[in-house]
Amino acid sequence: MDSDAPLRVLVAWHPNVSGNEALEFAAWLCRTTPTLVRTVSIVVRPWLNLSKLSSKYEKHLAKEAHRAKNQAKKALADAGVPEECWYDPVHTLVDGSSQTALLNEQAAEFDASIILFGSQGAAHKGSFLANSTVEALLHSSPYALGLTPRGPKLAKHGVKRLTVAFTSMQPEEDTLATAVRLAERLGVPMRVLAILREDVDTPTSLQSELAHSSREDALSFLDQLRDGIVDKHPNMTVETELAYGPNVADAMETPRWKKGDLLLIGSTPVGALERVFVGSTAGEILRNIKTPAIVIPAGKAEH
Repeated sequence: MDSDAPLRVLVAWHPNVSGNEALEFAAWLCRTTPTLVRTVSIVVRPWLNLSKLSSKYEKHLAKEAHRAKNQAKKALADAGVPEECWYDPVHTLVDGSSQTALLNEQAAEFDASIILFGSQGAAHKGSFLANSTVEALLHSSPYALGLTPRGPKLAKHGVKRLTVAFTSMQPEEDTLATAVRLAERLGVPMRVLAILREDVDTPTSLQSELAHSSREDALSFLDQLRDGIVDKHPNMTVETELAYGPNVADAMETPRWKKGDLLLIGSTPVGALERVFVGSTAGEILRNIKTPAIVIPAGKAEH
């Protein structure tokens, strides 16, 4: 993400799927920073050899693409995405055998900064439920992924604070670098959040001692991270907070979440590749997000 260029946002959208949370996320980003938005719809046809299809099918697909483009424009307007943020063409419809591969191809063609997704319709309000495509991308995508909980409450004037979450005392330096650059780009303060899942499997006599020690270590870790950021970026406002509980769901209830909060989570590196790979704890965080979240690929800091 070049901080001097507009944010290039690709929204995975389909006219037949209910819920416009991903488009609302895009509109929210437009209210925060210069942004270009394109929507993409995928038609999966796993058993067709597309190269052998007739011109009749091509005409049918062109007709569907035209109709989807008009529907996308209406959905963008309804979600509050300003027309000046619409990329030209604002919508593409593509077909093929793999939705994951097609999304990555479209992201590459658009030079996307991020791909946005809404939650599955079965999710409860204020929670995120990934479909199979999002699950696959969370384990393989070279692009940042933006995930929106069901029925998000978003500040009218855009992002107001960036929260970067860590689940261990060995943070990815790329995650921290990206968080700092993104906070600067958005012009917002940063909160560094340590998420501590306390051990409830140890003997009761040790639980209190371990909990106290773990919290002290986590607070020390947060202080070190904050001091390191402020030393290099003296004009940045940085706060820290510890979230803890017997499980991630309870821990995520500990911090106070505001309408203007955006959550950023790093991923685990897979070999030498820049890919998203979400571990079990990060996966639990995503299922319990209260605000829109960005998951960044391992080894890919924002420049």
